[in-house]
Amino acid sequence: MLFHASLGALDPAHTASVLAELLQGQAHPFPVFPGSFIVTTGDEHGTAVEVLPLGLALVPGRTEAEATTLGDADRPTETHLAIGTPLAEAELHAIAAREWWISRTCNRGAFHVVEIWVENRILVEALTPAMQAEYLAFTSPRNFQAALADLHAPANDRVQRAPALAAR
Repeated sequence: MLFHASLGALDPAHTASVLAELLQGQAHPFPVFPGSFIVTTGDEHGTAVEVLPLGLALVPGRTEAEATTLGDADRPTETHLAIGTPLAEAELHAIAAREWWISRTCNRGAFHVVEIWVENRILVEALTPAMQAEYLAFTSPRNFQAALADLHAPANDRVQRAPALAAR
């Protein structure tokens, strides 16, 4: 289970407020790291997303993680999140459109997501309740192992055994 994650943003306060809207949670200043915010959902898992100023990287300190400023803050990021939301697909696209962020509904083979490109640089895969059901069915240990095995199979075997995954 993932309890929380962090990402860097050009405008942490605004990004946190929009992520809070997508998650139907709340955004709060997060003084642990200067200029940071945290989005909390209030769910039973304590799910949260920390939003740090872009370029403020977490590094190992003497006794615990510390933050330090790095150069090259405008580079694309390898970070992405998949989040569950109670919102409908149209609501997700409307929020992204309001922010001028790219959004699109995508078929990942075994499940669907709404890609929302936060600040048009960070991928957040938002899953509506129906999409969450697809995702959870796909990620059962048995199904996930079968999908990974299929991805490692020769291409001609993949097409015969799992056309949806081969199309990814």
